[in-house]
Amino acid sequence: MSLEPEIQRIVFLDGPSVLGDPSQWPSQNACIRSAQHSIQKLIDEGTIRAVNTEATARLIMGALLGASLWIANAEDTQAASEQVAEGFLALASGLLLGNKTA
Repeated sequence: MSLEPEIQRIVFLDGPSVLGDPSQWPSQNACIRSAQHSIQKLIDEGTIRAVNTEATARLIMGALLGASLWIANAEDTQAASEQVAEGFLALASGLLLGNKTA
């Protein structure tokens, strides 16, 4: 979504300056709760290691927000988006059960 000029302007540029801290937005908190549920499901299925779901959800959502801001302001948004996807997969793979990286 951060590749869309309208989303860039409303969500990543104008929104925070008008609405304040994104971490306090109801929609942001709903996303965090949804991420927590997904993380817990992956833990329960034995796919990822046991972690604090709230802390992990907040870290993931913060990383995605920061990356989205970078994409929205990049000269080459497509290249930035591809770089973010590659980096995110590398970070998220550290949660996989059996991965020795801590």
